[in-house]
Amino acid sequence: MSEYRSDEETVEVIANWWKENGAFMVGTIVVVVGGVLGWNWWQSQQLASAENAAAIYAAWERAGDGERATLAAELREAHPRSAYRALVAFETARAAMDGGDSVAAREALEIVLSVQVPRQMQDLARIRLARVALDEGDAEAALTYLDAIGGATELSLAEELRGDALRLLGRHDEALAAYDRALASAEMARPLLEIKQDDLRGRLAGGRL
Repeated sequence: MSEYRSDEETVEVIANWWKENGAFMVGTIVVVVGGVLGWNWWQSQQLASAENAAAIYAAWERAGDGERATLAAELREAHPRSAYRALVAFETARAAMDGGDSVAAREALEIVLSVQVPRQMQDLARIRLARVALDEGDAEAALTYLDAIGGATELSLAEELRGDALRLLGRHDEALAAYDRALASAEMARPLLEIKQDDLRGRLAGGRL
């Protein structure tokens, strides 16, 4: 599960950013829209909704495991499209994978794709969904998730997973090309990826595949 957690810092950065700036973003939008006559009611409703969602999420962070399920359900019912649901989903998926429950992890990560969050968060969810699919031996599903990634977010990780999926499917030349792209786009040393690349290149050169 260490690979699954390798991008945990990215989630933490996004979570901290949202907690610090999410309410401000909503407030900014509301102020702009509030300048239009007749939107005062909408303004107050949106602010109240954002504050309530933030309060539920804050309570969820402090709660024990038993109470967290109740608060997550409350957040889902009251704010089904809130970005705070994505933050809950990432943590729920991590805990599920630590516990060996890939089904629960996949269900949690699918939530991220259904709420209003930045594309970076959705791409990160797709990368993790691809990892879950590979853990289950479903390389085709992994490629489907990876193909839907829209930007350069975590490109090295995405290409590494693409290589893993292609290798599992027996498409070794394509897998090696994906590993090459993963290393080329890496922002730091990726020793395990280099081992995968060298091993596959050696097997191809030696006719062992």
